[in-house]
Amino acid sequence: MQAKTKIAFTGDMSFSAFFQKGYQKNDLIDTSLLNFCNECDATVINYESPITPLKHTKKKRLAHRTDPEALDFIKKKFTYPILSFANNHMMDYKSIGFIDSIEETEKREIPFIGAGRNRDEASQYVIIGEETKVGILSVQYKMLRKLTKNFMGPLHESMIDDLQERITELRAQVDWIVLVYHGGDEFLHAPMPYTRKLIKTYLNMDIDIIVAHHPHVVQGYERLNGKLVFYSLGNFLFDSTYQRVQEGTDQGMLVRLLFSKDTYEFDNCPVAINREQFVVEKGVDSPFFIEITPKNYKRLWTYESARKPQVLENAKDLRVTELAEIKEQRLQQKLEHKERLEKVKLHRMALEGYTMLEPKEENEDSLLSEEQIDDSAEQLLRQQKKQRRRSRRKTKRLVKRTLRKIFFEKQKNYRKWVLRVGRFMNKLFNRGRNVYQ
Repeated sequence: MQAKTKIAFTGDMSFSAFFQKGYQKNDLIDTSLLNFCNECDATVINYESPITPLKHTKKKRLAHRTDPEALDFIKKKFTYPILSFANNHMMDYKSIGFIDSIEETEKREIPFIGAGRNRDEASQYVIIGEETKVGILSVQYKMLRKLTKNFMGPLHESMIDDLQERITELRAQVDWIVLVYHGGDEFLHAPMPYTRKLIKTYLNMDIDIIVAHHPHVVQGYERLNGKLVFYSLGNFLFDSTYQRVQEGTDQGMLVRLLFSKDTYEFDNCPVAINREQFVVEKGVDSPFFIEITPKNYKRLWTYESARKPQVLENAKDLRVTELAEIKEQRLQQKLEHKERLEKVKLHRMALEGYTMLEPKEENEDSLLSEEQIDDSAEQLLRQQKKQRRRSRRKTKRLVKRTLRKIFFEKQKNYRKWVLRVGRFMNKLFNRGRNVYQ
């Protein structure tokens, strides 16, 4: 009897936003869902955030991050997890956050696909199974890094040659090839025609099955020329304000593929995110997880196309609201920073002897008011700034004049040139020291 290979695939997962500390809950994921995955030889997880201790980024909004301790939870709960890093959030915390993700994953000996510190590592694959072997790769839609010699980041669509080279290399080693694709229109329950066209391009590259993510809602599956495509598995463990304004983002689907030498089959298990208790439970069958055929596809994508403007409007409204909140927070931070600076200025003035001594006779007329203190502080700061500007101008003139003399005279007398440079540097040092004393 041939040994079969079982592989489970989850939807989008990220310990960020509302699930930032979810890994601290032992009962976070329903036992039936874990059993569904752990009966397999491996579980492929689309992990949609960098894993880094960094807590600050230049990205204004929709920046996700995961504490490194969450990887311990994943390794404990899943028998053999494989993380797919080919997605649009892996660079939310720039290169440092991305490198942290890879190093933290390697430290715990968890395999990953779809990203790397160079092009070869980004296009790497994993092989599952002993007798029936299955190769798995991952790619995403968005170009987050240009194709330079020192490329680092997720594997994206522009690297089609790298992907084709890996598929050709992999085909000689395995019986089946599965591509984990991150792309498609967000929050729509059916793929758009241009997405289907791109998917067919990947299938023509000798790929047998495609499992897609990114819409954050469940979409259907389709059989094309004997090959299978899952257009979106929705969310598995991922919840944010950006998603909550859209319908269906609290639902997902687990898919389990069973491979033999000649054929394959699949079964599925619905997932539901309980937003009140912040846990992941077994859900009910989704009306959108259906087989897409030429007969029903036109009706599906026509309806979703009509719904797309409302989806974009919801996202736009949320964006305006969040940007206004961010602006208000930054303004408040600036005001707090200004108040701290004022306290520092007054403290410096007291240390430097600019404040008045305590009067001999304590009465209200002899005390300075807050306005007078502020005026004197501002006047002092203006004088200090003016002095610094004057000193910088003199220093620049001195540098230009001296360098000009050095250029014309160094050929005449080398010893004089060396002495002149020494005197110049000494003079420059003394000038700077006198200014800031």
